[in-house]
Amino acid sequence: PSADIILRSSDSVDFHCHKNILAHASQFFFDMFREGAVCEKYDIHKDRKVVISMKEPNTVLHRLLTLVYPAHTAGVPFALIDPTQLDDICAMHEAANKYQMNMLVTSPLLVAHPHRFFAIASIRGIVPLVRRAALVTLRDTVDPKVPFIPEFDAITGNRVQELNNFIQCCGKRAQN
Repeated sequence: PSADIILRSSDSVDFHCHKNILAHASQFFFDMFREGAVCEKYDIHKDRKVVISMKEPNTVLHRLLTLVYPAHTAGVPFALIDPTQLDDICAMHEAANKYQMNMLVTSPLLVAHPHRFFAIASIRGIVPLVRRAALVTLRDTVDPKVPFIPEFDAITGNRVQELNNFIQCCGKRAQN
């Protein structure tokens, strides 16, 4: 009931959102709402709220919004994001970049599955995410070896070896 804007997915699913939360999570939305032109620019309204048509399908927006809303920071929304689903993660990353949200690369999901993110980002050529995921793999102090994950089948052995070399090199430097 307190939502003050609606984001409509490309497949016509409405998400009732709060401008202040979106603006806090996204420079894109911050700039949009700061300019005050939202009401003038969009002529579609529903329930006395401006409707902003988005290009993303509801599955992507839903998963992205679960990362944005602070009530979900206890880990609940991450069950909605299957880390084995290549398209889900890539679509979310593309949308997060588009709307200038960095919560995906700082999320517990990346921390929980850095090797998967490394492989997925390598497949899609998302260099900043490859780098971030490689750095996060260094947090695994229990077993510094690269584990097997299904997505490694889709990248070259050289790429996996590069990650392994990176982990070993950083480990040696940390010991010295």
